[in-house]
Amino acid sequence: MKNNPDCKNCGSVPNGPDRELVNFLTNDHSYGELYSIAISYFNQKTDNNSRRPIVYRYPKYKDINYSLKKLIVDNATIVVQGGGRRTETKSYDCTDPDEINVLFTWIINLIPDIIDHFSFGGKSLSPNIKDINSYKIVDYWGVHYSKGEGAVAHNHFPYTFSFAYYISTPDGCSSLDMEEESFDVQEGELIVWLSNIFHKVRPSDVDDRVMISGNISYLPTLDKVENLCYK
Repeated sequence: MKNNPDCKNCGSVPNGPDRELVNFLTNDHSYGELYSIAISYFNQKTDNNSRRPIVYRYPKYKDINYSLKKLIVDNATIVVQGGGRRTETKSYDCTDPDEINVLFTWIINLIPDIIDHFSFGGKSLSPNIKDINSYKIVDYWGVHYSKGEGAVAHNHFPYTFSFAYYISTPDGCSSLDMEEESFDVQEGELIVWLSNIFHKVRPSDVDDRVMISGNISYLPTLDKVENLCYK
C-alpha cells in the first residue's frame, strides 16, 4: 500500500492491529461477515460493565424514608404476581409529596452519570443525550413485601431506564435479582438499570421490605418549561 503524498501525518503502516485493519479494509466482505463483526463488537462492549445496573445511595435517606414508608404501606393494596402488594401506578407531575419531589429531583440530576455508565463506550447520535431536560420520570409506584412475598421475573420495556429506591430493608429480606446477578439491597440505595433487563424478587424471609420503583424515558423534544418543577 503506497503512502498518500498529500497526507502530512501519514507514514508507513505499522505491523500489529493497524496492519490487520488495513488488510481487512482492502478486502471485500459479505453482509454476513460484517454483521458478525458488528455483533461481536457489541458483545465485547456489553461484556464489560455497560449493561450492569448502577447503584447510588441517597445521602439524606433518613430524612425521607419514614414518611415514604408510611405513604406506601398505607396505600399498597394491589397484589402483584409473586405476592407483594403495590400502590397504584402514578404519573409523576411534580404535585407529589415533598419527599417524592426531593428524591426524584436527586435522581434526575444523576442522568449525566447514568448516561456515562450505559453509553457502551461510544458516542450517541441522539441529541441532548446528557441534558437532564431531555429525560422525564414518567411514572412510579411503591411496593410492600411481607414474609413469603416476592415478584416474578419481568421487565419495564419500552422505557429507557428503570429504578428501584429502597426504603425499608430488614435483615434477611430478599435481594433484587437481575439476570445473572443479585443485589443485596440496603436502605437509601437507588438501583438504575436498562428497562429491558428482566428482574425479580424471591419470596422474602421477613416482613416489611418496602421500596419505590419507577421508569424514566428519553424525550428530547420535551418542552423545557415542563421540567422546571425539578428543584
